[in-house]
Amino acid sequence: MQNRFPDAILHDFDERSGAAGTDSAWFLSQHVFLAEAASLITQPGQINIVIRQPDVLSDTDGFQNELGVLNELLRRFAKGQVSLWALSDDTQKMAEGELNGLAIEVLHSGSADRQTERTVRYITDRDQFVVDTDRGEQPIPAKLVNWARIARHCLIETAGMASGDVLDLCTFANGLPQGALRASRQHYLFITPNGVGMGHLTRQLAIADALMSAAADGAKPKISFWCYSRAAGIIQAAGYPVILRQTAQHLGAESDDWEEWETASFTTFLRSDAFSAVLIDSSNISPWLMNALRSAGCHAPDLVWIRRGMWRPDVDPAKLADTALCNLVLIPGDLAGEADQGPTGRPHDFSKGLASEVVTAPVVFRPRNGVLDRSAARRALKLPRFRRLCLVSLGGDTLAATDVMHKILSDAAKAEKVDLVWARSPLAAIPSDSDGVNIRSVYPMSRYVQAFDGIISAAGYNSFHELLLGVDCPVLFIPTAHAKMDDQPSRAQFAASQGWSDIWESDGLSAPRSNLRTFFAKVWDKARPRGRPRVVNGADAMADVLLTHLREKESVDD
Repeated sequence: MQNRFPDAILHDFDERSGAAGTDSAWFLSQHVFLAEAASLITQPGQINIVIRQPDVLSDTDGFQNELGVLNELLRRFAKGQVSLWALSDDTQKMAEGELNGLAIEVLHSGSADRQTERTVRYITDRDQFVVDTDRGEQPIPAKLVNWARIARHCLIETAGMASGDVLDLCTFANGLPQGALRASRQHYLFITPNGVGMGHLTRQLAIADALMSAAADGAKPKISFWCYSRAAGIIQAAGYPVILRQTAQHLGAESDDWEEWETASFTTFLRSDAFSAVLIDSSNISPWLMNALRSAGCHAPDLVWIRRGMWRPDVDPAKLADTALCNLVLIPGDLAGEADQGPTGRPHDFSKGLASEVVTAPVVFRPRNGVLDRSAARRALKLPRFRRLCLVSLGGDTLAATDVMHKILSDAAKAEKVDLVWARSPLAAIPSDSDGVNIRSVYPMSRYVQAFDGIISAAGYNSFHELLLGVDCPVLFIPTAHAKMDDQPSRAQFAASQGWSDIWESDGLSAPRSNLRTFFAKVWDKARPRGRPRVVNGADAMADVLLTHLREKESVDD
């Protein structure tokens, strides 16, 4: 039963080494201690053992045998070296009767003064928490979540026959003061995956900056990044602490070995501070993250999933089941949401558990120093004042892998007397042969977009929304079809159907060249598209939701 123990509520619990900076060790059950006891007899330091009742109603003989062995072993330790604990008065009395009167103290979790009307049932035979909603039962797999995180937002009840140990756990968890683990200063931890592009990182920076702007001057949150992106330097330059990590692919490591190492590393980091929430922008919740979040001494932070839409139609919809593991799911709106043909384009039937799903307006990154006007942007990029200029930004490998694309675009632009300026992504390698190619590498490019009379871009989430919401020059999308990316073709086609932009579908580079000539003619004429939407920045709404969610200690309503 020890795996079900709400261990994260006890800040320094660690089954082997104890809290950093102390020489004490905590064992979350007598089972764990007995397995290690032989190696501990000659070791100095304080030992704490939490006595647990049987996790099977009929296993009283096993309980008595365990405590008999424990009683004999404790004679071999120095007097006062071992302290015994129980989760309830009943367990204390039961254990003292088997341990010849050895003193056992009760670990009191605090007051059961609850400020929530929400309840969740723990069902022993299914090892699930269940939330009853108007959608029916919403199960949460208990083995994947931390009891303390559940108890922070709900009163835990039991369903059916429950062992004394389960009753102990529920009583103990329910006694936690709801705000007990909240730091006086909120601390958000963003996890940034190593995506194909810059989308995850840019969205998280937008939300982080919005959080800092929304908070009152005397209550600015702490924000840190656990980052796998090769563009981690951008986060550091923005002033946020960054812990740079390596993926299994980066290291050439076996995935199972890497998962074990990353779980241990992230667990250690979580113990270093009382994080209010962990936020991950990704297409799923990784097992190593869940294993760390339910580990001992991690302060049970809330888990927030930032999950954009427009998943490709061939993506496994089962990934949406990860919703039940979260406290909150923030969904950045998509201007092309009507064209979403994947799993995120329709309501899903997977359990939401305690999580609320909140959809905001599109999230865009705002340059901290504002957007430069045309003249200032051209001066900053050292571009000619009076030429017709078109920016080309097609992703990290544009210059390295699309020589044919480069020639097609260059020939079409030259025919219309338009000069191309190629944007090099921070993730891209510097091309070995760039003679005659006008390249600029700056971040964020959105600060300089007014320098251009037209823009050619991939149709990733960030580029798509920054351009349609931030410029009024002609835009041509060349969507990238990649198994690890979102559905760019559908997004770009929708924008073209609305008259917001042009599209050149480059599959096999066989699309009509006339589309390019038409677009560059618009650039030469400085055409101004009509009807592009104007909406608020969803990053501000996400910041408000996060601040409200943590302040009220309850999930935001659907």
